[in-house]
Amino acid sequence: MSSAMIRMLTAPREVMREQLNAESARGQVLFPITIGLLTTPSAALSISPSFPNAVVWVWLICALLSIVGYWMYVHAYGVGYRWIGSWMGGQGTTKEIQLCLAWTQVPFIYIGLVFLPIHIIFHDVLYPEINLVQLITSPITVDTLQVLSQQLSPTYCIINALLLIPAIYAYIVSLKLLGEAHRFSAWKALATKLIAVALHIPIFGIPMVLIFIVMFAALLMMTA
Repeated sequence: MSSAMIRMLTAPREVMREQLNAESARGQVLFPITIGLLTTPSAALSISPSFPNAVVWVWLICALLSIVGYWMYVHAYGVGYRWIGSWMGGQGTTKEIQLCLAWTQVPFIYIGLVFLPIHIIFHDVLYPEINLVQLITSPITVDTLQVLSQQLSPTYCIINALLLIPAIYAYIVSLKLLGEAHRFSAWKALATKLIAVALHIPIFGIPMVLIFIVMFAALLMMTA
């Protein structure tokens, strides 16, 4: 698997076809869990200053929601991308598209591994201590605006610009993988994803807002 993961960056269609032909389920569980754990710090470091008495709970909840979120992405969007892709002549099965979405996480895993120490080293720049509870429940003060403005510092902008470059490449890889699973072009894969986003907003937007509200209320109760 390690060889395939490395080759994924240079020959994504070839690697994806190998996995599909082998009918392999490798990575379908491991990759969503890995990327979920790697994206946990960005959420936890942003939220934890607002709940100093429940830091452990914040990290656990963020990790759980992140892993579940990526697992749902692989399985739910596997169904959605198969359905939408079939409108444009796509031939991939639900199982094949789900496997494709799991392997799509590989480039993002590399990005997460590289930028994980950066999140820690530049913690103060990337995640200024903002009390979300106070920000939501109280009027915005001059001090709060000054803290928010720190996120526009040169260091913050440079780090995010550097992150943007590999993220764009990883997204292009994801289009090639979806195209290979459906046996059509990356452009059709892009169209599939754009249509999915348009459908995503009304279908998943409201549930995600409700989940955030429940999570925020639970943390408020823990710190009360």
